[in-house]
Amino acid sequence: IIGTVVVALIGVTGIGVIFFFCRDWFLSHTNNDLGLTSGRTYIWDYVMDGYKEFPILNKIFGLGQETMREYCLTHNVQEYYAKFKSILDAAHCEYLHYLFTLGIFGAVSYFIMLISFLVSAFKWAKKNPMLYGMLGFVGVYATQAIVSIAEPAVTPFMFLMISIGSSMIYREKQRQSSQVE
Repeated sequence: IIGTVVVALIGVTGIGVIFFFCRDWFLSHTNNDLGLTSGRTYIWDYVMDGYKEFPILNKIFGLGQETMREYCLTHNVQEYYAKFKSILDAAHCEYLHYLFTLGIFGAVSYFIMLISFLVSAFKWAKKNPMLYGMLGFVGVYATQAIVSIAEPAVTPFMFLMISIGSSMIYREKQRQSSQVE
């Protein structure tokens, strides 16, 4: 299970790095409409262009939750609607969506929470094997979040796994420190 999660995270992170640093190449080598990426590269490009136009305060703290649709209704909506026959209300990448709505502060905080839990759970899973399940759940969720939005049916369970897993890690640390004394 850990190997699968690690390979998936490395693969998806690689795609994210390629898109972030080589955006023009990535967009020119993927079908930028409803083909290979179901229009996601177009959406990601649209979101990044919008983010670049934000004033510095909005770049740091974002526009606010559930503001993507409102932004899209007032910025280049005709082009997007003509292409997809719908109104954009999510970035279809949880991390980009948080960057847009919560700014760099919120997106980085969220990403740090995920990474710190995954690293801690991996480190302490040998002491408490139940952490492997939580590590797998959160790892898979973090991977699918690259190409999807926060799902109301699943996201609360991801936060629950992080909370329960963090509690288990804390208890293991307490148990270990009491054995040392």
